[in-house]
Amino acid sequence: CRDNQRDGNLYSRELVRESVGLRTNRYEKLANVCYDSGAGMMYHDTVQGDPLLDVDQLCTDMEQKFGVFRNCLGRSQIDTVLLHYLKALDALPVSVYGKLYFIPRDKMHQVGLFEELIEQLNHANRNDKALVVNSFFVADDAKQREKMAGEFYALARREAQEYQEKAAYLIDSGCQSAAIMERWIRRIEDLKEKKQRYEALFQKELTETDEEFHSLQLYQQELQIRSQGIRALKAA
Repeated sequence: CRDNQRDGNLYSRELVRESVGLRTNRYEKLANVCYDSGAGMMYHDTVQGDPLLDVDQLCTDMEQKFGVFRNCLGRSQIDTVLLHYLKALDALPVSVYGKLYFIPRDKMHQVGLFEELIEQLNHANRNDKALVVNSFFVADDAKQREKMAGEFYALARREAQEYQEKAAYLIDSGCQSAAIMERWIRRIEDLKEKKQRYEALFQKELTETDEEFHSLQLYQQELQIRSQGIRALKAA
């Protein structure tokens, strides 16, 4: 297909057959493939037949595949949904190959729903790679809590540094959107609350992250002052 053209809501591409030559290639137009974005419909018009190809069937297959594409979720979309749900579980990524997470015991009642979601996605999976989810209990002892604390240290530092960089950018660039600043203020607050929950879980203070969180709190306060000032100015 080549030569994308647009006329209002109508998008059109040419289906051509290319004959390779020594100096130049010869193109023969076989059909127009069209998409009407207003009607949400795809169709084709056959211009000429081809002795080697069933042009109508080829275009029909294309339309069917387009229909599948419109009604399927891509990998990145599914990843986004799953990662948001894992975030709600206070899930903690494990630093090994694959996607493994620690989940605090007070969130275990929600794991069943997550596993059911993965299983349902696998039933509708059009990829040849199966989606698999397994859960298992980790012993609640000092050794495992120490491992989990180490993973949290690494994650908390990465997130705190990322939030500091974003907050610094908003401040240095003179951002005038109170909504954007307030969104990052909430993210910083969520991270602080997550730290408190994990401290209770580990039964110890995560002092190794205190410096990062102290700096992060200063950025949060600066964003709050700026966003409140913008809101007050707009109200006036």
